[in-house]
Amino acid sequence: MGKVKVDDTDKTMTTNGEIGTNGSSKVSINRPDLWTANVEYDFGNGLYGQRFTGTITVTKTNLAAVNLNLSASKMISSGGEWFDGVNYLSTDYTDLSSGIGCGFVRTTSGYITFYSRLRDNDRDNAPYDIWVIYKK
Repeated sequence: MGKVKVDDTDKTMTTNGEIGTNGSSKVSINRPDLWTANVEYDFGNGLYGQRFTGTITVTKTNLAAVNLNLSASKMISSGGEWFDGVNYLSTDYTDLSSGIGCGFVRTTSGYITFYSRLRDNDRDNAPYDIWVIYKK
């Protein structure tokens, strides 16, 4: 078991001291659900993380994309959820038989892109809450 550091000022807990900072705000790399949206956190050694919230409006069968200009050289991990019009689904959810899918792809221009597609439902202002950890 690794050591645990608790910062009661910022109400964050990390293992092995993995704390990201942005100004005076501190967060754990292990809890992206607690990151402030649209704030880039620096975890040291070129490792960064961000959480994004927003909405997607798209008609069924079309691909919805959220382009994140992060100047990223490599995506390390990602996650979160998106609303399919009925339920919240994980960003790594794929059902090839029904034409539903969602995920992240890093492009060569430093962007990381979040995609989602539905076969049966239009989405109007459907919320998403996604996060990425990446290298610069």
